[in-house]
Amino acid sequence: MNFLHELVSLIAPLVPLLVSLVWPATTLIVLCWFKRPIRTVITQLSEAKFGESLSFRFGQVKTDIESPERLPSTNAPAAPPPSGARWDKVADLFWLGNDLDWTAQTALRAAPKERIFHGLTQSYHHASQCGLAHTAAGRQLATLKFQVQATPETALDRDWRANFVEQLYQIIRGFSDLAKEQQPDFRPGP
Repeated sequence: MNFLHELVSLIAPLVPLLVSLVWPATTLIVLCWFKRPIRTVITQLSEAKFGESLSFRFGQVKTDIESPERLPSTNAPAAPPPSGARWDKVADLFWLGNDLDWTAQTALRAAPKERIFHGLTQSYHHASQCGLAHTAAGRQLATLKFQVQATPETALDRDWRANFVEQLYQIIRGFSDLAKEQQPDFRPGP
């Protein structure tokens, strides 16, 4: 009887700890048991909603899926370098690329027109600072900015956004090709 009393006195402080571990352990067991059905459900999700105002959509446009093939260059024959281009403005070059990609991601995530237009305005500013506003990619960027400004908010549906991002990535490739011409030994991989 003494042994049982000592055992209970040793285990008693551990009871709250054991009780607090029941839910996490149960959750892990359920997750392991239903792993495949849960994975199937998650891969079929196209939208996550939090309350009335916050929702996320994903996997809806082909730009969300990485293409295994290399996209073709936007330049046909090698064009002469743009006159007045300022390749020494490295911060503006960095922010040009960053803002173009940010704008694409913002559009894909169903941002309002105001945010998309802001990204295009910032991108055009950096292109101008680098002397690239008068290149083919710079003119495409200006045209796209004008189109977004003229498009009503209600027209920014999934198809519009997918098309917009395709055009934006074409502009990114155009600027990329111009930058690559400035560094003949450039290699995209190791």
